[in-house]
Amino acid sequence: VPTTVIGVTRARFRFPALTDVWLPLSGMPGLTTERQATRLLNAVVRVPDGRPLAGVGTLVADEATRFARQYPSTNAGLTFTAVPINDRFNGRLTDPVWLAFTGVAIIVLLIACANAANLLLIRAGRRGHEMAVRASLGASRARIVRQLLVESAALAGLGGAAGAAVSFAALRVVNGIIPDNTLPYWIAYRMDGRALAILCATTMATVFVF
Repeated sequence: VPTTVIGVTRARFRFPALTDVWLPLSGMPGLTTERQATRLLNAVVRVPDGRPLAGVGTLVADEATRFARQYPSTNAGLTFTAVPINDRFNGRLTDPVWLAFTGVAIIVLLIACANAANLLLIRAGRRGHEMAVRASLGASRARIVRQLLVESAALAGLGGAAGAAVSFAALRVVNGIIPDNTLPYWIAYRMDGRALAILCATTMATVFVF
């Protein structure tokens, strides 16, 4: 079909997933014969800077009311919802699946902390004579606790570094397994600054847990 090209996006832009070409909705085959109850469309809107999402939600709610009046047999009781595009495609952190993954991760981390704490308690029992000598030489309780915290921090740091190394290696394997052009362009598995910051914060928190 002869078609006029009115725009070209940047390289690798295939929004929302693996789309190569966008055509006007008016040219969709069978559009005029589709039933009113057929619901195939999502509208992607660029909201002006500074405009709150609540205002957009009000607008689409008004549109839903207008459609319900215009088409009562197919649109009565239906509502339109405006959500951020990240929530639409990636989900929210409060979704059950993300909460389940987070819960499992926390449980595994606590089990690891419990194991580390047991090993440290056993080691501390063997170091009772050393601690007694330190105390007799004038080391205060706070100083001994600081020493143990420093040792625990070193242990946690080594664990965090090992975890980061495993994560980088696993990401290379995962990214190598996934065939090209199977994921949306906006999904990329990588260790960025936020992931590393969370790793560091978790590593330091485990020092006080175990």
